[in-house]
Amino acid sequence: MYDNQDRRQHVATFEPIYRDYCEEMTDLWNDRKRPIKPSSSSDAAAIAKRKMEMLQRAQGIRMKYIDRFATVLNANQVDRFYEVESIIQKKLKQRRDQAINQ
Repeated sequence: MYDNQDRRQHVATFEPIYRDYCEEMTDLWNDRKRPIKPSSSSDAAAIAKRKMEMLQRAQGIRMKYIDRFATVLNANQVDRFYEVESIIQKKLKQRRDQAINQ
């Protein structure tokens, strides 16, 4: 386990990586356009492509940071971090979608 000094140093090392990661993810999701109902199949295809592109960009950010997180987290912590992050992102998306649809 960590003593208090080790824990503070660990947090101090993790925090800037996490802050950069969150900033990039926040910028990505804030770029989202308000969902519209497609009026044609070509509109639906364009909307689906935009969603896929956003997911691809999010995955790119995750890939970019995984090695950085691995410098301060062990294998189980890295796995758990991305697992929890995925759950949080899904919940945030549900909240945004609910707010938009009201």
